[in-house]
Amino acid sequence: MGSLTYLTLFKLNILLSVAVCSMLVMHHDRLDRIETHEGFKYPRTSFAKIFSELRAYENKKPDARVAEIKSVGSGIVIKVLEDYSIVISASHVCSPKHFDELIKKNKVEKFERSITVIDFFGIARESEVILENKVYDLCLIKVDGKWAPPVEIASNPAQQGSVVYNIAAPLGFAFTSMVPLFSGRYSGDVHYDDDDINSIYAIPTHRGSSGSAILNRHGKIVGIIHSSLQDFDHLAISCTLEELNDFMRVYRSLVLGSKNRITIE
Repeated sequence: MGSLTYLTLFKLNILLSVAVCSMLVMHHDRLDRIETHEGFKYPRTSFAKIFSELRAYENKKPDARVAEIKSVGSGIVIKVLEDYSIVISASHVCSPKHFDELIKKNKVEKFERSITVIDFFGIARESEVILENKVYDLCLIKVDGKWAPPVEIASNPAQQGSVVYNIAAPLGFAFTSMVPLFSGRYSGDVHYDDDDINSIYAIPTHRGSSGSAILNRHGKIVGIIHSSLQDFDHLAISCTLEELNDFMRVYRSLVLGSKNRITIE
């Protein structure tokens, strides 16, 4: 009986492996068709996985670490300058809100924050945040070295109903030379009030997708994902292209040449 059970499990594992391989082949065939027939090519190598880390220490024992928390998100290269790259992501990826809540709740006096970018090829790179806008939920990260060409930001928003594309690491699921690729449609904007407008895209989204880019059919960025619906993660919520371009204007006017981090609350 034990042998029969083992043999059955062995066969099931083989069938599962075959099914997974078939799904991957079908997925890549679909991507090949997209890139061939639609003339779109995913800028895979420009993707970045972002780790934020908080290390907190006891107030009376500065050498005793009491907490170490990590958070993961996505990003994409938008500029390459001299010997470093600029990656764009979401503000809450660069400065996770629960980090601040832990520090405040426990009255932590000594703590260390760090941010690390893992490029498409699996290389961990030294990084630092240079610009944040918490209203737009956007941030820019200066990353040591170069590994991929920058992706342009669009001048015009996507047309409602048009096909859009996304490169993201939901749940941190991205590995060396492999990152999940998605496509969907631009559904339109939601106006909560004059100062709170979000763009909605029919693209699967989960924790870890935050900071990933929405691309139009020309491969240009039209939005950066910052959230999804709590009970329905097949809709991505993004900043508007107007907010994105306004954010980049601040970068060009204030940050270029500056050595100080700038945060806009």
